[in-house]
Amino acid sequence: MKNFIFLAFLFCFIPASWAPCAVINNHVSIISMSDDQLKYCPPVIAQDGSAVIKLLAIYLETPQQVHVSWYLDDKTVLNYQLNVDAAPYFENGFLTLMGPTLDDFNAEGIHTVRVEIYDSFENLLAQDEKSYEIVSCSSGSLALGTPSSQCIGIVPDDIPATFEGDGTIDNTTAVWTDELGISESTNIPVGPFNAVTTIPITMLQNIFSTAGVHFLRLDAPINSTGDVYVSNTVLFYLQPCPSITSFDPTSGDTGTSVQIYGSNFTGATSVTFGGTEAASFTVDSDTTITAVVGGGETGKIGVVTPYGTGTSSNDFTYTIGPGTYYVNSTTGNDANDGSAEHPWQTLHHAIELINDGATGEGYKYVLYVASGTYAVNQQEPENGEADEPMQLQQENVTIVGENGNSPAIIDGTGAQNWTTGLVMTGENLILQNINVTGFSDDHEEGIRITEGVNCQIRTCQVYGNSWGIRVSFSSYNLVSDCDIYQNSTHGIDVTWGSGNLVQNNKIHDNPMYGIRTQSSPTISRNLIYDNDCGIYVEAPVESSVAPSPIIQNNVIYQTETPGVTMSYGIFILKENFEYVSPEIYHNTIDGGSMSGIKMQKTVIEETDHLLPVIKYNIITNFEQHGIENIGATPTIDYNDVWNTDAITNYQGCTAGTHDITPPADPKYASYSLQPDSPCIDTIPLAEEDPVDIDYPGYLRLRPRPNEPDEDKDMGAYEYIKDETVDYELPTAEGEVTVADYRIFSIPLNLGTGTDMLEAMQSVLDDYDDTTWRGFLYNGADYDEFNSSAFGSHEIVPGMGFWIITTLTDTIPFTGKPAPDGVDFVKELAPGWHLVGLPWRGTSIPLSSIRVTDGVNTYPITDKDNGLTQQFLWDYTEEGYEMRTDALEPLTGYFFNVLSDNAIRVIIPTALSLANSATPDDTASGQAETVQNDETPPPPPGSAPAADIKANGMDGPVSVAKGDPVSITVTLEPGAWIGRNADWWVAAHTPFDPPGDWYTYVHPSGWGTGIHACLQAPLFEVMSPFPVLNMVLPPGSYTFYFAVDGNMDGKPDATWLDTVQVTVE
Repeated sequence: MKNFIFLAFLFCFIPASWAPCAVINNHVSIISMSDDQLKYCPPVIAQDGSAVIKLLAIYLETPQQVHVSWYLDDKTVLNYQLNVDAAPYFENGFLTLMGPTLDDFNAEGIHTVRVEIYDSFENLLAQDEKSYEIVSCSSGSLALGTPSSQCIGIVPDDIPATFEGDGTIDNTTAVWTDELGISESTNIPVGPFNAVTTIPITMLQNIFSTAGVHFLRLDAPINSTGDVYVSNTVLFYLQPCPSITSFDPTSGDTGTSVQIYGSNFTGATSVTFGGTEAASFTVDSDTTITAVVGGGETGKIGVVTPYGTGTSSNDFTYTIGPGTYYVNSTTGNDANDGSAEHPWQTLHHAIELINDGATGEGYKYVLYVASGTYAVNQQEPENGEADEPMQLQQENVTIVGENGNSPAIIDGTGAQNWTTGLVMTGENLILQNINVTGFSDDHEEGIRITEGVNCQIRTCQVYGNSWGIRVSFSSYNLVSDCDIYQNSTHGIDVTWGSGNLVQNNKIHDNPMYGIRTQSSPTISRNLIYDNDCGIYVEAPVESSVAPSPIIQNNVIYQTETPGVTMSYGIFILKENFEYVSPEIYHNTIDGGSMSGIKMQKTVIEETDHLLPVIKYNIITNFEQHGIENIGATPTIDYNDVWNTDAITNYQGCTAGTHDITPPADPKYASYSLQPDSPCIDTIPLAEEDPVDIDYPGYLRLRPRPNEPDEDKDMGAYEYIKDETVDYELPTAEGEVTVADYRIFSIPLNLGTGTDMLEAMQSVLDDYDDTTWRGFLYNGADYDEFNSSAFGSHEIVPGMGFWIITTLTDTIPFTGKPAPDGVDFVKELAPGWHLVGLPWRGTSIPLSSIRVTDGVNTYPITDKDNGLTQQFLWDYTEEGYEMRTDALEPLTGYFFNVLSDNAIRVIIPTALSLANSATPDDTASGQAETVQNDETPPPPPGSAPAADIKANGMDGPVSVAKGDPVSITVTLEPGAWIGRNADWWVAAHTPFDPPGDWYTYVHPSGWGTGIHACLQAPLFEVMSPFPVLNMVLPPGSYTFYFAVDGNMDGKPDATWLDTVQVTVE
């Protein structure tokens, strides 16, 4: 196009006919316009100057520079020089020259506009002129939009046009004209101005096949003779935009390589998948790009070049494979790849990708949910959850909320279409440690499992919804360790399914039912209080459900909270003709306005089909009845029904043969049986009571000293006697050194540290650090037994303690043991812990002790265990020793949690060990190499001594205004030498924030805020090290020097010294 340049005079109107003008020389050919005068309504030139005269040219031989002159009625109105090489669009063969904008163009009458083009030697290259007439008419103006596409080969269907003014369009035919002289008549609506329409065009195929500047002019006649027009011109530039014809593959996850086929790819600057930048791409040719998928979502593929954007007609389906992913409502972005470094923002997006992910044997998805609120954002919808249902239908998925004080919350407040928090419909799904609230539409739930198998809801808080949790048409699911409260109807609803388990939950303050079931789940070991009905068993009319749940070891009661009442503990309602036979064992039910247990049949049957079994329960303090029966045939035995104040303890039924008669006070405290309770030892072994453990998890069959029988107790709690553990002191001989320290453990609930100290002092006399000392490790330092910090600690099984002594005594510790019917579970934060076995008796192989983060569970010794060290540390006269074989009772150990989040350690009971395969300490799963061999903190002894001085003094120090202040620090690391630690040097000043706190960062110096001075092993600083020497403004200052017992970037200030300075 550079060797032929086309010049066309382009006013804000151009007549429909064309005729060539004379060629002044061989450099330029100008196509002139017709000399016919056309009549136009003002304004031809808009007030803002947007309608201007333009010159369009195609040159035969391009001069380096042209001089352009414009004339109106032979009066020069514009002159300028133009460098052709610098002209816009010149590289595509077109030169656009802007003309003048003059109010005179709108004056009524006949006018002539002329343009002349000269070369740099003032030789006339080309000229053209046009005459036109401006007439007075009551009309308006015509505005044109640009074509929707300005890419070569993509022809728009129409161009928007707006007619403005108070006239009418009398003629329905308008004329399009382009720079090639091609005209087309177009019908437009007859009617008043102020109409917006789209003007169809069919003649653009040739124009849109050529790069460069193009124009279209629309003349719309507005009088009956058709010689007065409103007119406007749209100018647009066509470029060789990229075009995508196909791509392969059509789906993939992050890292997938995709071949993109099309045209005009040369110079591509960006490739996107669903709006997200590719991880990388290579332009193989003008027709092929190889791109690697980054993060993102399903959507179109886009290719951007300097000339425009090409978009695929079909979507690329973004998928993910099995793996671990992250979502963070604060720092995430749904365009990310879901990694820990680049999390997604919304749960809807994450779950949608997981649902579309690959499936297969052994495939597993894990989604970690960061603390924060996941909700619809009313102000910025694009930055919040989608207002649409959220359903998890993939298999083998675990969703885990972040541990800590700030939970991960799914909140439906304000949502219109997102009415159930999460629907779980797949197999082997786990939802753990998530709060769900705000889904308050009638009959909608915070969490629903429907058509799910082997799904689990664990350690969740579900509150402020219509229904808390619903399990329907699902089997073998678990709801455990959840807190479900203040929902407007039910806490948990279980309907239509088998093998479901509701266990270890706290369900309270739901105004209708704590638990409602229309099926046969096991409901065990739940704390249920302040619901109108604790557990409601329903066989609805005209249904085929036959609910026969096992209800055992639950504590169901009403508190004394004002305005809160419970009507029924357990209510069984049968309205159909199915067999309904709930088994109600070992529950403690207390305090309601109606009945403890009520059973009611509303249908008449030849054979009774309501056959509940009610055994081993304690039912107390109901205002009407303990057990009430209407139409059922119950089996009642071994219960204590006491102190129901109104009519009778038994209504419509009689006491069982072995019910306590007359009813007696069960003598419980917080529902735990006291030693003189009549409910103890009331259920003989021959009764074949099927319940093996009680509400806290103690075995019900227990060896009782001096009692040969093995009877069980009524109610949810088995009576557990205090036990005594004799601990023989590890006596040091000769000169006492650090090698004489030992770590011990007492597997009893001893109360507080004060209680433990009193038990020791009852044998050893008052605490005397010259003959015996004890310490508890608090995660950074040691609390000595005679300190107030130790006195406030709760002392429970599984803890370890340091002791050093010259005494030879044996100390009898007395307290309740840990539950022995369930595995012992203890949560441990990251870092070091002193631990011990929770039971006395036999040793436990370390390979049988497991650790879990809620997603992965390993034996401690497993070579894949990265949650903790794969061994524990014992302490002997030789110092620390690794233990990889077994842990011994009464011995304490140091244990290091390597995970960034809290984990749980699971120690099996003797029964669990007996029922499991004998551990093999040399099995392939055991650690073969030491993954992390960091040694524990040193034994108690000389703790680090941090010292800070001002002008060589401990302070307080007063300094005259203008005198310098010198701050120095020293450190004696003591037994902690070589331990990784945070070092802190800080100053609290009299200045306003942010200058109120300064910290010294070595070696850069002082700055505002709190920052570690150094992160390094502790070492000796004997000579005073200067950190400040300068004149300070008047005021009061406090300087701090501290070191921590760990290195985590958090200011624990385990060992701290301060000095106060006043500048007067």
